[in-house]
Parts: sequence; structure tokens; C-alpha cells
Amino acid sequence: MEAPTPHLLLFLLFAISSSLTTSTADDGAAMLALAKSFRPPPSDWSTTSSTDYCKWTGVKCTSGRVNSISLEDTSLSGGLPPEISTLSELKTLTLQRNKLSGKIPSFAKLSSLQEIYLDENLFDGVEPGFRRTHQPPDP
Repeated sequence: MEAPTPHLLLFLLFAISSSLTTSTADDGAAMLALAKSFRPPPSDWSTTSSTDYCKWTGVKCTSGRVNSISLEDTSLSGGLPPEISTLSELKTLTLQRNKLSGKIPSFAKLSSLQEIYLDENLFDGVEPGFRRTHQPPDP
């Protein structure tokens, strides 16, 4: 079997780095939309730039990907934007005891989501497809 050519290795490296960049950009866009949807947003959250969102209060990341948002008891109002469903590495969403309202967007695409806490808010419904129709396999 022949060794991979340098061109193939270069292509694979580019493809992997492009995928990571796109995913990080998607998280940045989602976090910016989330910041704009909160009134008021947490004091260190930017509504004009998604840079450094991993350093925002209540946000935890791994390799630049959001895996936890924890903002319970922070007097937030506003709603949840549909862009939150693009946070594909999100495992925990903790927003209870705020004043969030509107419809809860679908989380069906969030296959990594393990915990969600939205109680004691003012939500008035859920978007169609809110829940996954399949259960993740047991570990």
C-alpha cells in the first residue's frame, strides 16, 4: 500500500481545520444572538461581537465550543433565539428562576444536550419538534 501523498494530507488537514472553524463560528453567531435576546444581557456579554464568548459569565467551553450555559437567578428577561439550536456541543443549559418568556425553541438538533433547566420562567409554549423523537443509546 502506498503512503498518502503530501497533497492528500494537506487536504485532510485543511478539511479538519475548516470544520472546526465553521463550528466555532456557528457557536459565536449563536452566542451573539443569545446575548441580543436577553434584556439586559449579563454585564460582560457583548451584543456587538461574539469574540471571547467562552470568557462570558456562565459560559463554559471546550476547544472553543460552548458546552454549558449557566445563568440561573440572574433576573434575565427576553427569550431564547432559534440560533441556540446550533450549539451542537451544548450539554447543559441552566436558565431557571429568571423572567424569560416567549416560546421555547426546538432543541431536537442538540444531540449532546444532557441537562436543561428552564423552570420558574414565563415561557408560554414550545416550538414544534421541541423534543427529540429518539432516545440516545445507553452508555
